[in-house]
Amino acid sequence: IDFGRLVTASVMLKCFKSGKERIWWAMDEHVTIGRTTDWHFQTIKGSGKYDVSEIIGLAYPPPAKTTPNSQTDGSDYTIARNQGFTVTPAWYTLFHRKHRFSMVNALFCDAKHTRRLFVASDEALRPRAPKLVESCMNLLYEGDGRVGTIKKGHLADLTHYTDALGYGLIPWEHIRGSDEQVTSTQAKKVQWYEEQ
Repeated sequence: IDFGRLVTASVMLKCFKSGKERIWWAMDEHVTIGRTTDWHFQTIKGSGKYDVSEIIGLAYPPPAKTTPNSQTDGSDYTIARNQGFTVTPAWYTLFHRKHRFSMVNALFCDAKHTRRLFVASDEALRPRAPKLVESCMNLLYEGDGRVGTIKKGHLADLTHYTDALGYGLIPWEHIRGSDEQVTSTQAKKVQWYEEQ
């Protein structure tokens, strides 16, 4: 979940175990523009596609890390919980955008040409998460190597979709995008996924 002032975006992920690896599918996306957090979660509930008790929402930044300039405070998490959603911070420390982008790119296709992240499509082969696909296809590194230089806060901003995707993957896949040393506690696998 990417909580924002104008736009709140959620990407619905499903995970399957395949041997020792996880295979991820982006099944759907939900976005609210110019609406409050409660509206966003009511939209998801109202779609009739999900059993809310089976959803684990991952968002960033965590409420404890909020500052006066932050867009997310504890109320976003509380509002979601009051509507029956389980929402928790995706990460409790700074996770640099470059590493998040690298993680997502490696899941789409790594150096061995292994693909572990896919976007589901409908019967006509249209993506079920079209804005996520548009976001992934159009957000590129700048010529000088900078990432995330797109100005947030306008309605044409596509970063919310890829941000929400990254937040949903960080707890399980962050090692792929990070150049930091990872402890055995951080590498512990969380098994909430389905067997394939």
